[in-house]
Amino acid sequence: MNTDKAWQQWGEKDPYFGVFTDTKYRKENLTEEAKQDFFNSGDQYIQQVLITIKEKLYPNFSPNSALDFGCGTGRLLLPLAKICNRVVGLDISDAMLQESQKNLSAYPHVSLYKSDDQFSKLKGQHFDFVNTFIVLQHIPKQRVLNILEHLIQSVSIDGVGVIHLTYAKTKFRDNLGIPPDSMFYQLKNALINGKKRMMAFFNSKQEPEMQMNLHSLNQAFFLLQNFGIKNMYTEFTNHDGALGITLYFRK
Repeated sequence: MNTDKAWQQWGEKDPYFGVFTDTKYRKENLTEEAKQDFFNSGDQYIQQVLITIKEKLYPNFSPNSALDFGCGTGRLLLPLAKICNRVVGLDISDAMLQESQKNLSAYPHVSLYKSDDQFSKLKGQHFDFVNTFIVLQHIPKQRVLNILEHLIQSVSIDGVGVIHLTYAKTKFRDNLGIPPDSMFYQLKNALINGKKRMMAFFNSKQEPEMQMNLHSLNQAFFLLQNFGIKNMYTEFTNHDGALGITLYFRK
């Protein structure tokens, strides 16, 4: 399935679970307490990110503007709206953006736009803080390089970017984290994906696909250095065997 179409469907069917895959955020389980917990997790993430930036890159960092790519229902926009005077959220799903608008109705300085790979709705805007977390893994790698370039470009001079990428999976441990480059594996994978697409076509109740794509750190580092980034801090992540890295950089 086209990943954009899949995320449109997640936004319509189960938006909070689509953002944060914990069963307590399922539509049928989403109590007010669970929803508050959902947004508390966003507060904790932003607080920890700001602490890390101040400790590792920029001691006096105090962003006035922020961009969150793949904003979903506003989990990270809400804490950003409390500390920044201009906040923008981008997401591919109209339904996600509608839910985010409800959650951010008290913050008129937050703007929400449907995203594309060119960031065309931003019209060249720059931000003190640019963030994307557990988003790019769901986008095919042939598109992510262009998105990465626009993310880095959107960071203001003297601003900070925080970008999360998945690069390996523990299930491919014998091949150092990446899928085997063999015709047998590629054929097997193609058959599995074909079966999934066929099942989705004939079963309207089947959930949309959540792709977990791996991306090239070499290419990401090349783009960062090409934009003049000289220093960077990194942290590793592991989400159920999907190994990732969070890149912190000051422009």
